[in-house]
Amino acid sequence: MGDSGYRHILNVTDSDETQGYHLRFYQFLGGHSLLIGLFPFFLPVYLWNAGVSLSHICLFIALTGLAFCLSLRSWEYCAAKWSVSHLMILTYWLELLLLVTVLLTDTSAYATNLWFILILGFTNGIYNSFFWTTQRALFLDLISTRTSGRQYGNFQIFVGVFLKGGIFLGGILLEHMGFPWVFITTTCLVVAITAYLLRKPMQCLSLDTQKPVSLATLKSFRDQYRSRTVFICDGLFLFLESHFWTISLFLLTNQDFARLSIIVIGLAVMFAVLFFIAKNTIDRLMGKRLFAIAVGLYALSWILRAIIDPSLSIQWLFVWLSLITFFSSFFRLSFNKRFYDLALETTNREYLLIKSYYTQCSVVLIFSVLALLAALIGDDGRTLSVVYTGAAVLALAYGRYQHKA
Repeated sequence: MGDSGYRHILNVTDSDETQGYHLRFYQFLGGHSLLIGLFPFFLPVYLWNAGVSLSHICLFIALTGLAFCLSLRSWEYCAAKWSVSHLMILTYWLELLLLVTVLLTDTSAYATNLWFILILGFTNGIYNSFFWTTQRALFLDLISTRTSGRQYGNFQIFVGVFLKGGIFLGGILLEHMGFPWVFITTTCLVVAITAYLLRKPMQCLSLDTQKPVSLATLKSFRDQYRSRTVFICDGLFLFLESHFWTISLFLLTNQDFARLSIIVIGLAVMFAVLFFIAKNTIDRLMGKRLFAIAVGLYALSWILRAIIDPSLSIQWLFVWLSLITFFSSFFRLSFNKRFYDLALETTNREYLLIKSYYTQCSVVLIFSVLALLAALIGDDGRTLSVVYTGAAVLALAYGRYQHKA
């Protein structure tokens, strides 16, 4: 797609020409979203299907969070010293390294080889740290408090198209051809994207304008929005949505990768419609009451996850899943608007990094505990319902993301 096509999708006007890296940024996201759909999206269910226990998956998530935290200082160094093009290229190759780790390990050893879980967790954490931090830092440069909701809605619609395309292709390849074909496809795409980025480098001069976040800053961080409490809670929910819920969907589709991809794509249509409708109004309507409603619906979505009945007809099952998708998507749109608005109004990129540190440290602690509990009380799909019930209560903590009285 040419630049004019991206400009039309993203509602970019001629006044934005001086920031042409915006368009290249979205091209970068399109490539990454396609690659995430090919395999990283399926990683938790791929491990589950290979016999990895829920407790070991929790351990993998905890190690991912630990590696994420340890890598953030390296990201800050690279962001200050490297060109943005080289930083983005690194994120692609780190993603490929994740697949190399899977490729070089015998599938039969996944369930018993703790070294594999350790290496995979650290590789995944380093990749997540560099990709997500780069993405958030650059996205922050695109927005203002008046347009953050619209921009985030555009962002999600755009990413969703490429992500679901990758999920469809990845599901077919995993189900019918096997992981080696996913690896070959990913390698070809990474090489092609690298060549493109080297030929058309992206320019963004703001990544090196702030000092690294110090330990003293993290320890003393407090604000009137109760951000720290929310950051700590968010770590749990990010991985419940991206890993545990994906496993639940996999079980609902009789552990079929192709069926899982079709279900996810079907739900994505509703996801895109919601963001298309809400993105142009959220900036005008966003307030305490609307955010409180979003939090309540999000808590309800976890109750629905906990009590979903696999024996439902396909029609009712899709309605049930659509409600969960609607409630979760509406909350994420509201939450991310509030988050990016506060980042713009307070410490800018430092606010993003502080969130990452607190969120990922909480991931280490929470999922280490869940790994132990899963090993003690049960290690099957029913355990997920117990976790979702607890999550429904804890989700109400997001309501603290407000101005103090």
